[in-house]
Amino acid sequence: MNAPWSTIPDLVDDAALRFGDREAIVDGDLRWTFAEYRDQIHAASRALMAAGSKRATGSPSGRPTWPSGR
Repeated sequence: MNAPWSTIPDLVDDAALRFGDREAIVDGDLRWTFAEYRDQIHAASRALMAAGSKRATGSPSGRPTWPSGR
């Protein structure tokens, strides 16, 4: 069976659409819904891309790319 997502961001977005207001993360006083979790993931991705991280950009294969020398 093929997954309906081709990337992790697709999976995260789909979970936020399907389960939006349900709790996804609960750790003590920290509580994030699926929608809030999606927003945090996308914000972290944007920050990494803005900082020039190749790990955040990925590759055509869907696998992370690594800085040269690794």
